[in-house]
Amino acid sequence: MESIFLIPIGFLAGILAGYLGIGGGGIFMPVLLFFLAGSCSLELLPKLSVGTSKGAIVFTGLAGAIRHWRLSHISIPVWAWLSPGALLGAFFGGLVIKKLPGGVLTVVIGIVLFIAAIRMVTLKFSSEEADYKKARWWLPLAGFVIGIVSATVGVGGGIFAVPLMAGVLGMKTERAAGTSSAMVVVTSTSAVIGHIFWGMNIEGRPPDSLGFVCIPEALLLGIPAAIGAMIGAGLHKKFKAGVFKWVFAGLLAIVAIRIVFIS
Repeated sequence: MESIFLIPIGFLAGILAGYLGIGGGGIFMPVLLFFLAGSCSLELLPKLSVGTSKGAIVFTGLAGAIRHWRLSHISIPVWAWLSPGALLGAFFGGLVIKKLPGGVLTVVIGIVLFIAAIRMVTLKFSSEEADYKKARWWLPLAGFVIGIVSATVGVGGGIFAVPLMAGVLGMKTERAAGTSSAMVVVTSTSAVIGHIFWGMNIEGRPPDSLGFVCIPEALLLGIPAAIGAMIGAGLHKKFKAGVFKWVFAGLLAIVAIRIVFIS
């Protein structure tokens, strides 16, 4: 695949990411697993794909969060409770992928995404918002789990945060997506720092990489994705929650199956 094709892929991924409140890693990951093949060993391939995906997600998360903020879709209290744990967990995700064998990591990525797809299908969304501000004490721990898992499988964290916010806390879909986008900024930034730190002394990496992050590919996906995310964040006015749920679940299931069979 020519590098130029990463630009439209990034843009389309950004639209979906902005709409769903995710980082776009569910699309970035299979693309990078294919694109980076041949530039490194099979052992390093999933690790570089994860790190590079997180690099691109920084752009989509920030752009989506800005747009959702302007639309008043972000719950600052929920974000503030989730983010400290998410920041810490995301940093140590780089250590996890450093230790995991490449083949095992690829299968783990696929399984986690497939579970998230099933969970999304079973969720029931409501137009009425529950009093989600009561249950706060366990949110930092939930944030830590979301952070470390998302950094390990190369997604923004929204595939776990959105079901938590909408299905457990009872937030409206647009508020769940907006708050998730804001948390993706935290997890992706921390994860990129971690992937660079934990991967710096690994041999066999491409010359244009920092740790587990391939810089050119992250920019080619991330910058156009940021533009798409700004557009996608405003689509809640045009589509109902049912579309939100089934598009998300279908995407995750397809990507999960594809990733598992790539290995």
